[in-house]
Formats: sequence, C-alpha cells, structure tokens
Amino acid sequence: MSVTSLKGVSSMKLHRDIGVTQKTAWFMAHRIREAWGLDDNAPPFAGPVEVDETYMGGKEKNRHASQKLHVSGPSGKVAVVGIKDRETNEVAAKPVASTDGPTLKGFVRQNTAKGAEIFTDDHAAYHGLPQHTAVNHSVGEYVTGWRTRTESRASGRCSSAATTAPTTR
Repeated sequence: MSVTSLKGVSSMKLHRDIGVTQKTAWFMAHRIREAWGLDDNAPPFAGPVEVDETYMGGKEKNRHASQKLHVSGPSGKVAVVGIKDRETNEVAAKPVASTDGPTLKGFVRQNTAKGAEIFTDDHAAYHGLPQHTAVNHSVGEYVTGWRTRTESRASGRCSSAATTAPTTR
C-alpha cells in the first residue's frame, strides 16, 4: 500500500485494511517508514550514475499573503540533490544547504565508487569530477551517449517511460 500510494498510508486506513487497532497500525506504519529510511551503511553506487539537483517547495502564488516572499527563483525552497545508479535503479537523495561545487561533489564522492561513470547536466559545480560526462541543456542537448533520465523522473516530471521503478536507499 505504501509503495503504490502517492503520499503514504494513514494509520486509520491501515487499521481498516488489515484488521488491527488504529494504535497498532500507527506503530506498524512508523516501523515500516523507519525501515525504509536511508541506509548510511549502504555501499556506494558502482555506476554508471546520474546526478542532478532541484529545488523543492510550493509555488509563490499558492502561499498565504502573509507567507509570500515576493521574490522569484528558488528563494524559500529547499535544494535537494539526488543520484541514481543506472544498473540497479537505486536512488539516493538528500536536502543540501547549497548547490555549490564542494557540496555537490562531496555528495557524489560519498555515494559513488571510485571509477564510476558520472552523468550530470552542465552545472559548473560538477566540473572536475572524475569519469564525468555532462549534457549541455542550454544548447538543447539532453542526451550524450547514454540515454539521460535523471532524478526528475523520480519526482514524476520526466516523460520517458521506465521498465522498472527506482528504489530508494
């Protein structure tokens, strides 16, 4: 149920579906969510990997008048960087304080094995990574060699269909 639900499953629905008390369902749901959390001891991705960053948060027009920042761009949003192993379809993502070179390169190094091929967009923060290939979106390039399908697919914004759903770690 939690895998097929967009926003998870409430303990009330779970208790009705599996025939336990709401208190038991709440306890079980928390244990399941904890088990599905990020595994800090997971081995790094062997590659090839795709890396991308995005900003998550609501639209300015949808905020209450007292909450509006009256600025454009990513202001008021959280930067999230993600990495996907093309071989295993596993995905790892985390919020980051900034999208500068040291932050993004540190995330890539922490989550990839040495020698792994790395595919990114042309963001300058990725320049200097070993085994790095970039696509240049600013000139209309979206594929270089390999088929490029980054974490935007994990958030449902990519139009290419996948044969298997990515798993998170």
